[in-house]
Amino acid sequence: MKILLGLMMLLLLGACGTGNDSTDRYGEPVVEGRVVDRDDSSILVVSGISRDEAEEIDGETILDGGAGAAYWFSGIEDPSVYENGTLVQVWADEIAESYPAQGEAVKIKVIEE
Repeated sequence: MKILLGLMMLLLLGACGTGNDSTDRYGEPVVEGRVVDRDDSSILVVSGISRDEAEEIDGETILDGGAGAAYWFSGIEDPSVYENGTLVQVWADEIAESYPAQGEAVKIKVIEE
């Protein structure tokens, strides 16, 4: 009887799930913004600016806080696929509290306009 009860409990627990699929395992993105710069393995993303502003903005304006929130994301395999002005959402595990903020991207999604 105890064995039957134990098996039933295991079966019930095994049937319980979180309802999450692999597409939302990252939760909400850290930022949605535009790519304004890139180097060998990183991209700089700034929120709250237009495509035209992203193509014209300079580093001094960003550092002076004259733009939206700015994030340097490392760990990008091929940053050249993200042109300046591209609208993206970026997920990261941890963000360093600096300006621009810094973190390693775990997922990047290009937003089609």
